[in-house]
Amino acid sequence: MTKKALILGASGLVGNTLTNLLCNDIAYDEIHILVRRSLNFAHDKLIEHVINFEHLSSYSSLFEVNDVFCCLGTTMKRAKTKEAFYQVDHDYVLEAAKLASIHHAKFLVVSSMGADPHSMFYYSRVKGEMERSLQSLNLPVLYIFRPSLLLGYRAEFRFGETLVTPVSKWLLRGPLVRYKPNHAKTVANAMCTAAKLSNTGTHIYTSIDIEKIGQGVY
Repeated sequence: MTKKALILGASGLVGNTLTNLLCNDIAYDEIHILVRRSLNFAHDKLIEHVINFEHLSSYSSLFEVNDVFCCLGTTMKRAKTKEAFYQVDHDYVLEAAKLASIHHAKFLVVSSMGADPHSMFYYSRVKGEMERSLQSLNLPVLYIFRPSLLLGYRAEFRFGETLVTPVSKWLLRGPLVRYKPNHAKTVANAMCTAAKLSNTGTHIYTSIDIEKIGQGVY
């Protein structure tokens, strides 16, 4: 039995990798992506929907799939204000989860290491509030992925990644191994693998868990 998947955030690092992965996965015969602007990505299985995320609830019918993969996320540099950042990283994600619940779809979401609603850091606090809001919905199936620094090709330059990558292999060992960066492909693999599990309830994967399941040794 083949399945249908819906991806939010397909233009991002993990979302784009996941889109390619699912398009080549025989378990799925339809891959729907919700985007602000066309990605001009062509594949026989892919169906692109250019939408207004501020009116996400208007697209409820598009959530009538088996698995919803939420890879939404922005940066303060792009969002420009805390309010705009919160809207993308919390409000849009929560609304997507509600729509997935209506259609009894699994919900898989990318969060972040350090997510904590009580964190002194705004980014981590928003991610923590997002996780808390999702768990309050009591979704039938919820997978939360908390990667460390994400690696992979980006069109934009990020100094932090160029600094961390060369030293992480030998510096982040032992108890510090959980801080090692996760490659976007590994996160995408982990999400795809988790979607095929028969678990129910809420499951949270740390960066170490992501490495294991993403490389097939979980």
